[in-house]
Amino acid sequence: MTTRELHSSIFVPYSRRFSCLRPRNSQQSKDDITNWVKSSFNDPISIQQTTSVENVQESALSRPLYHHSVVRIVPKEDYSRDWFYRFNSGDLDVVKEVLELATEKMTIFNFPQIVILLRRLKYLRRNFEAHEIFCVYQSYLRHLCENDIDQAAYCDFLEIVLSVEDSLGNYKICEELFSEYIKFPNLSAKSITIGFRSFIENNNLQLAKEFYIQALKSPDTFPLSEKELISFLNDLGEHRDYKSVQTFFNLWLKKKSNDITGYIPSRALLCLVHGMYRKNHNEGFLADFLSHEVVQKADYSHDVLFELNEFYYTLHCRHCWSQSKLESKISYFTVELRYCKEKREEFYLFLLNFFVLTKDFTNIKFVLSLIQKDSVVKLRPKFHLAIARYFVNEGMLRDLMGYYSDVIKRRGADNLHLRISIIAQLYRCALLAYPILANDFSNEFMLLLNRDEYVRQFPRLKEFLNRLSRVQPRGIKTAARYTGVLELSPVDYERLEIFENCVNQGDLMGAKSFILEDLRRGIQPSFKLHYCVLQKFLKLQLPSLAKTLDELFLSMYQRNPIKLKILWLRYGIINEYEALRKSMEWIPLSKYRVLSSKLLDFERHHQAVLDFVNYMQLTQICLQIREYELAVGLLQRGVVLINKNDKRHWQIYYMTALKLSARAYDVESFLKLLQEWNENSKASLISHNSLRQIKSYVKLFAKRTNRIPNYDENIGKEMFGACECLVHKYVNLKFEGLDAMHDLMNFLKNWLDLEMQSQKKLLNDRRAVLLARVSKEQNTIDNSIN
Repeated sequence: MTTRELHSSIFVPYSRRFSCLRPRNSQQSKDDITNWVKSSFNDPISIQQTTSVENVQESALSRPLYHHSVVRIVPKEDYSRDWFYRFNSGDLDVVKEVLELATEKMTIFNFPQIVILLRRLKYLRRNFEAHEIFCVYQSYLRHLCENDIDQAAYCDFLEIVLSVEDSLGNYKICEELFSEYIKFPNLSAKSITIGFRSFIENNNLQLAKEFYIQALKSPDTFPLSEKELISFLNDLGEHRDYKSVQTFFNLWLKKKSNDITGYIPSRALLCLVHGMYRKNHNEGFLADFLSHEVVQKADYSHDVLFELNEFYYTLHCRHCWSQSKLESKISYFTVELRYCKEKREEFYLFLLNFFVLTKDFTNIKFVLSLIQKDSVVKLRPKFHLAIARYFVNEGMLRDLMGYYSDVIKRRGADNLHLRISIIAQLYRCALLAYPILANDFSNEFMLLLNRDEYVRQFPRLKEFLNRLSRVQPRGIKTAARYTGVLELSPVDYERLEIFENCVNQGDLMGAKSFILEDLRRGIQPSFKLHYCVLQKFLKLQLPSLAKTLDELFLSMYQRNPIKLKILWLRYGIINEYEALRKSMEWIPLSKYRVLSSKLLDFERHHQAVLDFVNYMQLTQICLQIREYELAVGLLQRGVVLINKNDKRHWQIYYMTALKLSARAYDVESFLKLLQEWNENSKASLISHNSLRQIKSYVKLFAKRTNRIPNYDENIGKEMFGACECLVHKYVNLKFEGLDAMHDLMNFLKNWLDLEMQSQKKLLNDRRAVLLARVSKEQNTIDNSIN
């Protein structure tokens, strides 16, 4: 049989053009998936159809890294004698040998053999080792496909690796693997879910929609149940793509209603969609949903789950509830959900998250008491994560360590395993507690965690370390910038880097094309990425481009956050002010009033949603256009909304008020603010940059004494003394933070050691199961060989 004939016979049922072996970041690979989704089902491939070499010559399959003549596949006899037992028993030492054979001796195992090792590694939760094997075997896949006719084993190989890479968060690899996997018949529902999630995580929303539509049309190829749909909708909800949620849900109802007479969706599905529409505050979506014939047939509006979603909505809208009425309502739902443990757990978790968000410690304790009284629901890790978020949001680092220490001590390490979400909580809390040490904390976390044994043990640790590494080369100094970059998804961060590189190189057309092309293809940025890009376009004086981007963004997300509106307001007013300043020697009062009226109109129209930070942003706009009288009024109205327990709020307030006092040459007010800051124990956030700015204001007063009627030498000394006191407070806070950092690293190291011991025990237990299972099979094989 010739190579051409062998290739054709192997790929007879699977000849759609795409390979996961294509080089990374290949645009062609994404185009191939799109073309496959659009056309493959319309023209099903006949079993007799063959694939010519010409049809695949552009594929990576035809460009192997190793020449066929030097690649050796382990013979069946050698495998049975030397490797069978070790593969089946999940011997971790064998992984190193397999990698060395492939990289140094170009010797590989066929699909049925390597699949056994991968499956055992997955069972032992050693996914990182399975990932390493896949990375090395990528270069040999074409050779294996040409010399190994066991397509079922190749399909198993792809299915296992898909699951492994999903657990590691390697969604680009997942997307490439899935494009190869979908060429096979009898796809697993779990793998389909992973493939769909990969499209979403890579922000390929348009491709996800096209895939879903074709999957609905081909139920024999893509087995989708409500379970998969709920998973899809949850993934879309995580990305706040509620428009796609509506589209997917309606397509599902239409398809099922056509296929099944009298189809009624499950209560779980209806509850999920209803809750998402409520989260989106979209009355149009909600009205269409509730009036839908199928939803009405289900009588969902009289279900307790409907009531539950409406209760969640009223809480989120911050409707006033007396404590007795709130407790009564919670008790009512606890009784109504008494026969549904899963929904009752969701209910408790929602309440905990909500009361953590609203900083309502009294009701957090009330919900905890309900859980403790519940004989069925236990305090599982997700509840601890929710409670711990209270300490994180408040920057209470020692309390957070104390809480987790208490949980481990009381319930044992097996009750709450260390996970990346907890490590991320500790890191974020440290930044919020001691933002002046943001760089130091980042370095310490990197030094502790970036070790081979930890990376192998914790599936998502590599992703977390990658996020940590982003903030250092970018020269980011503030905790807000640290946490902001950390919260960008890997895909959004990559896009931000490409965009900024184009801008820094002066390639504005390239930056524009890159962003707009993504949007046209349905790749939706997160709000954080959108805000960063919009800021950059406005700074570069490209308002028309910024407007286009904004309109496309808002057409997808439908809601215009107040932060975006203030950004546009600032751009418009400051541009107008700068134009006046350049065209006139002095700006008439009437012109100032026009600018002031725009700010006042904005405040009047949005007063119901403006918070403390928003008022400080408006005050800063006034300072930039030298409208000090209005700035005083906005500052006074804003300070009423300050969270007195939030040190970040206090820093924003003092720095804004000090700047206003300095611009107005109000030395008495300036001194009073400095003294107040020193005495305010809640105002424990002082940055080096803040101190530098304050000292520059003091120097300004000294230089402009002729403009300050009540300035004398004594007041100058008082200001200098107050500055020194603030410096002393800053130094003390820094030492306090260094002590906390030392304690945190010890706490985390001890927990890591405890977790490594726990995982080692689990590994040994699971290996014992494998050894017991394989010993009989090995005896059988040995007898057959002898």
